[in-house]
Amino acid sequence: MEGVLENLEPHKESLERLVIRYYAGFTLPRWMLSVEESVLSNIVDLKLDWCPNLKVLPALGKLQFLERLDLTGLKAVKHLGADLLRVENGASTSSSSVVLFPKLKYLNLYYLSEWKEEEHDVPTTIIIMPRLHTLKIGYCPKLKVEPHYLFPPRLETLELWGDVGVLSKSLIMSLTHNNNLKSLTIKYFPHSSLPQGLNQLTSLQELNFYICKFLDFKPEELKPLTTLCTLEIDFCLIMSIRSREDWSILTHIPNIVIDYINITSNSYSYPGLPAIGGPIGHLLEQNAQVFKQISANFATLQIHDVHKNINLFCQTRDNILTIMNILNDMPGIMKEMPPLPIKLNEELANSILPRPTRPMRS
Repeated sequence: MEGVLENLEPHKESLERLVIRYYAGFTLPRWMLSVEESVLSNIVDLKLDWCPNLKVLPALGKLQFLERLDLTGLKAVKHLGADLLRVENGASTSSSSVVLFPKLKYLNLYYLSEWKEEEHDVPTTIIIMPRLHTLKIGYCPKLKVEPHYLFPPRLETLELWGDVGVLSKSLIMSLTHNNNLKSLTIKYFPHSSLPQGLNQLTSLQELNFYICKFLDFKPEELKPLTTLCTLEIDFCLIMSIRSREDWSILTHIPNIVIDYINITSNSYSYPGLPAIGGPIGHLLEQNAQVFKQISANFATLQIHDVHKNINLFCQTRDNILTIMNILNDMPGIMKEMPPLPIKLNEELANSILPRPTRPMRS
């Protein structure tokens, strides 16, 4: 496997985007290791996805043009900071500053199941990710030490998915010096209480919770977030059953959305499906439009609309089955994902609608 990738060395000047996916090798090719002189020197977008045996990464912080970095499913990586903060070639930091990830704006870290991290005594002459805007971390349950270097002062958007170890319990140390965080999204949260320090993020303007079935906090806990403009809670079973009176205590928040209903304006809040992108995003967007048409047909109560709705329901059912088949075709993806909040009852659907042309594969 290593030999195959070694022989696929791309041309240095033209390479701006690189995706390595489902690579089972234990080391990356030599043309990736010395990043300053390698073919990666002009890279803007780098993705390493589902490379389960990689333990050591190149000194990616030296990539001067890197704007987006995605690390997903690197199950053997334990000390990510040791790689990301590494300064190559014995560069001295005593007299001049060193900037790591000087142009990085977007960083996604998912399914690093062995990531534990370690304490890093970073010299004051090292500047880390000065332009990082968006950070997404998900499913890193063994993270024991807060990776402070991932939370620079200019960070504006943070997403936490599933169990992210110590970050699921406390955000106090990581965001102590951040007065710029505007958006925080928490999905598939495994705990009942909010992470410590969340109500100290006084610059927050948007706070979202999605499919946090154990989450149970009192609305008054969010009172210190005086700049909050939008609070959205979707598919969080315990929180969803709270009455509107419970939320009315948060008079400073103009938009409070519970299960896509804006309870402050009594209107429907349509989720941003196009942001998902790709064929799945297209199918979800198509289903949303179809459901709107079904709703409009019901409103007219015309007999001929019944047949239209049957065809429309068939279309949405087939789209859902197609999405599930796409996910099933991705090796390891379905095993790593948390359980879906809603399941399609194929037997019930088939008893009402014509059978699908392409059934879901198991």
